[in-house]
Amino acid sequence: MSLAIGAGVCFLNGGHLGPARLVPAMACWSFVPLLRLAALGLVAAVLAGRGRVTARVIDLYGVGQGPWYVCLLGLSLAAIIDPSLRPWLFSPRPRDVVFTLLLAVVVAWSIVVRLAFFRLVLGLSPARARLAVVLMGALFWGAIAAYWLLSGQLLPRLL
Repeated sequence: MSLAIGAGVCFLNGGHLGPARLVPAMACWSFVPLLRLAALGLVAAVLAGRGRVTARVIDLYGVGQGPWYVCLLGLSLAAIIDPSLRPWLFSPRPRDVVFTLLLAVVVAWSIVVRLAFFRLVLGLSPARARLAVVLMGALFWGAIAAYWLLSGQLLPRLL
């Protein structure tokens, strides 16, 4: 996951991939897989019982990130084809509407994959699988929002 994110950041920011760009990008964005795994461990312990997160479960969860890998690959390809591409979600310009729609598709696809993961891999009931998806999202995005708020970076973007 760190490699995919690092490569996507490199292509979006510079149009090429090299160790001098890739390693810092991977290090900078390493909090994403760490937060995902921490949230998975917590949600699995609460809803499926302790000891349910094994190496295989972590591998299958990583494979379930496919929608985001496809999104990163597509954005990277678009950035290479059009170096001026800088999609902005917070105040979409007319050309960002396509980006916003594609992002909505990726989010929906990701939710379906995560529901299947919790149902099939952890054996949760449909209701508990839905709760697991909501809790994972709340933990992940809540941690990011809390960091932005605590570091004073979120409010200026919203106001």
